[in-house]
Amino acid sequence: MLSRQDYLGFLKEMFDIETKMMNFYSDLEKKFNDSKMKSIFSQLALDEKSHASAVDALVELINQKYPDSSK
Repeated sequence: MLSRQDYLGFLKEMFDIETKMMNFYSDLEKKFNDSKMKSIFSQLALDEKSHASAVDALVELINQKYPDSSK
């Protein structure tokens, strides 16, 4: 059975990946002069930011619903 800490660990990994990809796409956007390519990478970065926000919301939900009992 997975523990609260297991879930929070998985979500931290997901958050880190989403943040890494957001930065990756933002960096790519800066490398292009073509406005269509810049727009594509900008949108991908925004999508990753949205994903990171969703993961953060899940962490908050877990923390509210299942508070840390070790405190």
